[in-house]
Amino acid sequence: MRPRLRRAVIAIALVPSLYCVIYLGAMWDPYGNVSRLPVGLANLDRGTEYRGAHHNLGEKLVEGLEEKRPFRFVRFDSAESAEGAVRSGEVYFALVVSEDFSGSAVPGAKTGALTLITSQGSSYVASIIGGRFAEDMAADVNRKIEIERWNAVLSSDLLKGLDAVRSVIREITRAPRPERPDAEHMAVSVQVRHEELAPVPSNGPAFAPYFMALSLWVGALMPAFLFRLTVLPRSAAGGGAAAKVAGKWAIPVCVSLAGALLLSVTIRYGMGIRSVHPAGLVAVLIAAALAYSATILPLVSLLGDVAKLLCVLLLVVQIASAGGAYPIELSPEPYRVVSHCLPLTHVVRGLRASMFGSFNGEWGRCVLFLILWAAGGALVGVVSARRFRYVEDEMYGPALSI
Repeated sequence: MRPRLRRAVIAIALVPSLYCVIYLGAMWDPYGNVSRLPVGLANLDRGTEYRGAHHNLGEKLVEGLEEKRPFRFVRFDSAESAEGAVRSGEVYFALVVSEDFSGSAVPGAKTGALTLITSQGSSYVASIIGGRFAEDMAADVNRKIEIERWNAVLSSDLLKGLDAVRSVIREITRAPRPERPDAEHMAVSVQVRHEELAPVPSNGPAFAPYFMALSLWVGALMPAFLFRLTVLPRSAAGGGAAAKVAGKWAIPVCVSLAGALLLSVTIRYGMGIRSVHPAGLVAVLIAAALAYSATILPLVSLLGDVAKLLCVLLLVVQIASAGGAYPIELSPEPYRVVSHCLPLTHVVRGLRASMFGSFNGEWGRCVLFLILWAAGGALVGVVSARRFRYVEDEMYGPALSI
């Protein structure tokens, strides 16, 4: 076996292992890293006077959270600023303690409101994490409030003995009880109010942007196997570098663009997923096809067939670093570092913005990034024109026998 062929065989045999190591490395322990997840926190509680003492449950709640640090909390001074941070993607969700939180929860006559603001379209998994955390926290606060309330009521009476307690109970049953909570509020002093900014109907649509971005890369890579990107007919030898590259890339790029347009139709009519910004969806898909093609085609032109293997590995790195399944903050540092430098990350973000209205619906920024990426790839492609090999016109044809 020739040395080059031997190296190629070894490299191909390593692909499954590399795929597994790279992808699993990104998802190795996401829930062990939730302390890195940026979460908004706004305490608006004014506190209340109850049975001769001042109570501010909001302050205690925030102090406990900042001590335990289950997430990387970002403090806000209003509900509006916290909501804006969730809309923009600065934080994945936000917890807002209402102004009358203590005034409602401590006496027990009403329920204190703990507002959870989420954006399923930005990260479906983060929204689930936020929902479970808010419910668990509300349940914990309810337990503590009930213990403290009954301790405050009964502590002095217990010291007087059982007879005194019975006497007090008889007096309480005869006296008017304007501040006594009903049974329901005694059990539930705090409730979570959920505010969803970018709703997603189910798990399938939530992960659609991730798999759409992946499938577009596969669609852009396929023409590299069909066409001989490093070969031109001898009759084209006299043209300029830009003209040669344009002529060589025209059909592969058109194939990628056609795949992108068909994907938009499939998602809308085949799978029934509606988009908040349909034109934005198409724009992101087109920009993605151009950016992907402008990455794959010049690599193959410069490096030949080995670049096809590199493009497969580059896809693996991108899907592991895009934050498609879990928020990227839950991945190890190498993935977080490269995430925003790769086109697939911006494709996922742009699709989420256009499909669900996430990130304030700002899909245009992602399109701009992808167009600039494509322009850079086109310049590299012009440089790669010197790598073309020329064959007789009658020998020129596709790379595969079809």
